[in-house]
Amino acid sequence: MGWLARQAHQRQSADPAFLAEIAAWTGHEAGRPDGVPAAAGGPQPLSNGAWVMRDFSGGTGRIDGPDFEAEPLIGVLSVHTDGPREEIRAGEALQRVLLTATVHGLSVSFLSQLVEIPDVRDRMRRLLSGTRPPLAVLRIGHGWPVAATPRLRVEDLVLPASAATSTTPAHTDKELADDPHRA
Repeated sequence: MGWLARQAHQRQSADPAFLAEIAAWTGHEAGRPDGVPAAAGGPQPLSNGAWVMRDFSGGTGRIDGPDFEAEPLIGVLSVHTDGPREEIRAGEALQRVLLTATVHGLSVSFLSQLVEIPDVRDRMRRLLSGTRPPLAVLRIGHGWPVAATPRLRVEDLVLPASAATSTTPAHTDKELADDPHRA
C-alpha cells in the first residue's frame, strides 16, 4: 500500500492547483487564525521512504528528526453500505480511533492522498476486497510533539439560531421524494 500512497502523492505534487491550495492553508507563521502553521507539521519522512506524507512546513523541507517506523500500523476506515447513516457511523468510528490512540499516547496521521484521487481510492477498495471505497486511511504510531494548530472561535463557525431558521424550505417535497439516498 505504501507504493500506492507514494504514487498518489507524486500525482498530487504535479498538480499546480493542488499545490496552490496546500500553500494557501499550510506553512505560515503562527498568529494566523486558520490553517496549519509550519511548526505543527512535525518531522517529515524521507522523500524516498515507503510512506510519503504531506509536507505542511510551507516548503522548508524535512525537519530534523528520527526516521519513522519501517512498518507502521495502517488503518483503513470504510463502510458496508451507502448513505448518510453509514457516513455518521463512520465518523463515530473515526472519533473512537483518534481518541483511543490519544489515550494510549499514539499519534495518527491521515494518508489522505489514498482517498482523494478517485482511481487510487478504487484501487484501495480492490486491494481490500471491499464493496465500498475507503473513507480514510490512517497511519498510527509514535509521533513527536508538535505545536498546537489555531482554532477559529465558535462564533465564527456557527450561525446564530435566528439566522439558521428560514421560512423558505431548503428542498421541495418533490426533490426530497426523488432523492434515492433519503431513507
